[in-house]
Amino acid sequence: MLSDQEFKTSFRKLLTETHIVNGYGSPQELKALVLINPEVKIWLSKLSPKTHRGYIDGFLFFLRCIDIDNPSSLLDLKGYEDIKARFFPAEQLLDYWILIAKEKKVPAYRIKKVVDAVRSFFMHSRVELHKVSFTYKPKDKPALSREDLLHFRDNMTAHGRRIFDFLLSVPLRDGQFSICKHCGKDFNP
Repeated sequence: MLSDQEFKTSFRKLLTETHIVNGYGSPQELKALVLINPEVKIWLSKLSPKTHRGYIDGFLFFLRCIDIDNPSSLLDLKGYEDIKARFFPAEQLLDYWILIAKEKKVPAYRIKKVVDAVRSFFMHSRVELHKVSFTYKPKDKPALSREDLLHFRDNMTAHGRRIFDFLLSVPLRDGQFSICKHCGKDFNP
């Protein structure tokens, strides 16, 4: 196993060499090599036979774009993730590939097909990809003046004015509603 510094250096190289290959099809040699991989066999055994072809085509296209011919190498990326440092190499590789694919004007349906195949491969290999979410804290907004509120109310329908008046008359304590520390959404009591 590589040290963290060696891995990060080789991972940066992998990212810089990621590209979009011409043609969606894959050579038969690569397909045969990938299909005999034990992780791929396990993955395909858990899927409906109707989805095999679409997933294999998308997965092979992704492998060709990142210049990897051994799917086990993809799973090895999960061993180097560091939650505290927010370093998720498998997710970062897929996100970077999506960015390049959009820049190269790869059709959206093809990008979705590839992403679905890669996520499915990881999910059925017991090392599911994380959705890294950043917490969002909105900036404090200045309070509206009374004139702004009256102007806003005057431009509403009669039904909207009644709801607006009701909401203004409801007593709320400062700090009663806050941002949820888990999901980052507003107004979570």
